[in-house]
Amino acid sequence: MKIKMIILAILIYSNMCIAQNEQLDVKTIINIPVIFHVINSGKTSTINSDGRNINENLPTSLLLLELKDLHQDFMLKNEDTLQVIPHYKSLISSANVNFFLADTILQANGEKGIIRVYNRNNRRNLHRKSKVISPDKFLNVYIGNTGSFTPSSPWLFPEKDAVFLSYAWVGQNYRLLTHEVGHWLGLFHLWGNGGGKGDKNSCSIGDGIADTPEQYEATEPNGDCLTCPSLGSGIDKTCDKTNHKPSNFNNFMDYSGCRRMFTKGQVVKLRMTIKDNRKRLWKSY
Repeated sequence: MKIKMIILAILIYSNMCIAQNEQLDVKTIINIPVIFHVINSGKTSTINSDGRNINENLPTSLLLLELKDLHQDFMLKNEDTLQVIPHYKSLISSANVNFFLADTILQANGEKGIIRVYNRNNRRNLHRKSKVISPDKFLNVYIGNTGSFTPSSPWLFPEKDAVFLSYAWVGQNYRLLTHEVGHWLGLFHLWGNGGGKGDKNSCSIGDGIADTPEQYEATEPNGDCLTCPSLGSGIDKTCDKTNHKPSNFNNFMDYSGCRRMFTKGQVVKLRMTIKDNRKRLWKSY
């Protein structure tokens, strides 16, 4: 209960701060180098009928595809914004954050920006198998046989200030890394707290950002990110049933199969997070 109250307070405070930071610089490009930590147990999955990756020790090509999506999404170079429903096209905004692979070899006989570690247990505590490297300067991305998640307010915990991804869907255009980096930069799900199912505050406070419409739960509460609703469909999880305003299911911070955009308010929020909590990255541009 205390954790929920703290998150609720953060949401309310964030919305107040966004209103006060309308003059925040959102145009200057912020450069953030990325380090991948691939933690593999040497196993190969036999479940691949649905197209998921089967080798835990992902090839560099898949890492670079995921990084390409991240870069394009945060620089508004993703051409699929053309598919955003008309209600939200005017809100599409570029975060102007340039993510790129760190130009540093981090282990003997390794590749630039990539650390590969063999460990039989790659289901939890991945940051203990390979230490987070200078989170004030780098985005650390851990990949293992785990769920995809980002700790709340990760900048408060340097030892695990990172993004964690399941190896199964990396490089397959699901925008996994884009979504999790949104959390790494202070964004919440559109429905706020409560997991994919939302909670009692989802339709009143939501994510605390004015231009993202409230929705009572994720488009796909189970987190599969396969479904893209059609306008007027029963899948739409909007809270606005009276005016029939659809949810922003094209938003990167939803769970859906057609994530395409950040809003102007989200861009202000994530850049405010960098300015306030990742000061070295802010100053580096």
